[in-house]
Amino acid sequence: MDTSSWASKYKDDCIAYGFHKLAEMHKEFILEEMADFIEKGFWVVLPYSIAKDLPNSAYSPLETKEERNHRAHLVVDHSRFLINELTKAYLYPEVMQF
Repeated sequence: MDTSSWASKYKDDCIAYGFHKLAEMHKEFILEEMADFIEKGFWVVLPYSIAKDLPNSAYSPLETKEERNHRAHLVVDHSRFLINELTKAYLYPEVMQF
């Protein structure tokens, strides 16, 4: 990913945007899910004051997706803030073999 063009103000604006409104409805679920991911070592939580200075860092809003007869699950919206466009496409050919 190349976020070299992201100025500090742009990163601040991404953080200020927050999460999607549907995520607000599932706040307790999100807290439980995040705590579980942190405990299992999948995620590391950093304060924004540290994370904003990490090279090539980017931010996408969190949301939840509801499905009938299933519990909600976490989704990250990479279409917001042009994350999809900034992602460099370089897959190893072996990845696409079936």
